[in-house]
Amino acid sequence: MTRALALLMSLVGALMLVPMLALPSCGPEIVRIDRTGSLALEFFWLSADHSQCAYYTVSIDGEFGSSGGAIATQRAVRFHATLSDADIVRFDTLLKATAFATRERNTGETGDRSEVVVVSDRKQHAFAVSGADKSLDELRAFCQEIAMRQFRDVIESQHEAGTRAR
Repeated sequence: MTRALALLMSLVGALMLVPMLALPSCGPEIVRIDRTGSLALEFFWLSADHSQCAYYTVSIDGEFGSSGGAIATQRAVRFHATLSDADIVRFDTLLKATAFATRERNTGETGDRSEVVVVSDRKQHAFAVSGADKSLDELRAFCQEIAMRQFRDVIESQHEAGTRAR
């Protein structure tokens, strides 16, 4: 009787697992609309003296992410924004100016360090640059400008001071 009960319990357990295994395929699939021409970016920047760092991401659907400080060293983002069509045109121009597909994997020895991963048409291009690089400096300035929007919105929501009266 014990074997029959054990067999019955294992069958009941297996039957209970079947719906759980099927659950992930039941929901709607997340579809990302390609707004960047199949370009995605991960950009980590570290100052030469290691006192500042930033991490930026852009996904193919135009979702921008950024963080700074300790969070950036973990390659995590805290701020998210959707890039406008004008931002995406600028992003495309700046990213292509880096010549990411033909870059050497590691260049430079001193100075600010930029670690870049670009996914283009499902191919990954990764490279690191230490020191000045005009195209990467311009790309970082663009990313920093987008990241600063989180503060712009807060500042613009504040009341303006009136005239002082004594």
